[in-house]
Amino acid sequence: MEFVDESDTHLPAVDVAKMNDRRAYRVPSDAVESLPAHILSELEEKEYVRIRGEYSSDRKEFSNVSLGWEASNKNAWDLMMEELDRRDVVNPVLDYLVFEHGSDRWTPETIAEARGVQPETVRNNIQNIRTTKDQDSSEQS
Repeated sequence: MEFVDESDTHLPAVDVAKMNDRRAYRVPSDAVESLPAHILSELEEKEYVRIRGEYSSDRKEFSNVSLGWEASNKNAWDLMMEELDRRDVVNPVLDYLVFEHGSDRWTPETIAEARGVQPETVRNNIQNIRTTKDQDSSEQS
């Protein structure tokens, strides 16, 4: 088990392990033994574990330890798109972009038909993005 530089903690464990120039520091076996049973079990099962907690180098032990976060196979783009989708901004932005920058055949009605929503939803999305853009423009002036 190794400590890794905090700047690498956003990476999947496999990517960290593959880095040639990574800074990693071996965790003393006494410290590993101080981990709670559920974390040791996870470490044994997966052969790696990401944890958050406190470490005392004097006592060589961990305290207040919990699993830090779930490793994800998703790349940054996928995670960003999920977050945008959770905030419900992807569809409005896409409606606006297709309407404003697509060919003339893309009306609110044709966009709505392609998306399986009501034309009024598309019109509202376009108007909301225009309003946001106008507000951003006036704030920058």
